[in-house]
Amino acid sequence: MVVKLFNFPYLIRKEIITNMDFTSIVLLAECSTRMASVVYSLNYNVAELRYILSRKEFTVHVSTDGETFDAVVSFEFVKELLDDEDGFFTIQILDQMIKVRRWRKLIQRQFQQEFQTLFRRVPEFVINTPLRPILARNFSNCESVTMDGSTVKADDVEEILSQFPNLKNARLCWPTWLSVNADSKLLKLDSLVVEQCKTPLLRDLLRGFTGRHLILKNLHLEVFEVEEFIKGWTSNETFPNLETIQIFTSIYPFEWEEILDRIQTQTFDSSKRPAVYSISSQKFMDCPNNDFDCSNWVDIEREGDRKLASIGASSEVIRFFVWN
Repeated sequence: MVVKLFNFPYLIRKEIITNMDFTSIVLLAECSTRMASVVYSLNYNVAELRYILSRKEFTVHVSTDGETFDAVVSFEFVKELLDDEDGFFTIQILDQMIKVRRWRKLIQRQFQQEFQTLFRRVPEFVINTPLRPILARNFSNCESVTMDGSTVKADDVEEILSQFPNLKNARLCWPTWLSVNADSKLLKLDSLVVEQCKTPLLRDLLRGFTGRHLILKNLHLEVFEVEEFIKGWTSNETFPNLETIQIFTSIYPFEWEEILDRIQTQTFDSSKRPAVYSISSQKFMDCPNNDFDCSNWVDIEREGDRKLASIGASSEVIRFFVWN
């Protein structure tokens, strides 16, 4: 049965389109210029937009709740350029094979802009491989990037990050031994998560990170490294903008008492700070609850501005929260 949408009044047409699945909405917009103008004029229940890049694919995902993502459409760059077909790419969209005479970067950039316009969201990028040759420069004001490939060179990471001039948040998801220099963009991000942080990068971050939120995971942490970080913050020499740091250690148990014996701490005082610390601004928050009860944590005071920080530790994680 053929349904002619333009035969319906505007409000009914709107309800039909906005209740379609997102893949159908995208395909509907390709039917005609007139239909595209209708589809692009509507507002959709999209909380987040995510682009996933691999060497041969560009996939668009959307989320209506900010947690669960569904794939909308995938563009597969099936055949790389041939010597006798300069400028050609074969793209697979669903079950259709399309041969185009444009560079992949231009195609990819156009798709990025189209979906951002359609869903009215600033996208997050997930990069699954070192993509310097095929990463289209991003003009979409992207603020968040996940790198889930096997990049191990600091220069590759810096070049990828440089494609996103408005970047605030990043997650690195591979075991890496890279170290970074003092000008690294990693040190200046608002929020940074490193899934498998190894010693060289760990030391660089604990000495030079100038952002607000830092999460380090699955690492072999030594007592002296945590003690050095705490003393650096207390003396007002490092972490000028820090709000939270969470370190998930692979040492069980972590000898936390050794550190407490050598630093000056205070017990919780309700006249100086609240009992509960709330985190609302951090991207990639890896905790189901953003409120932390710090009434049993110890406090330290920073020299100069006398700002307080609370420290909580268990056998698996050390949390350091600064009070403003």
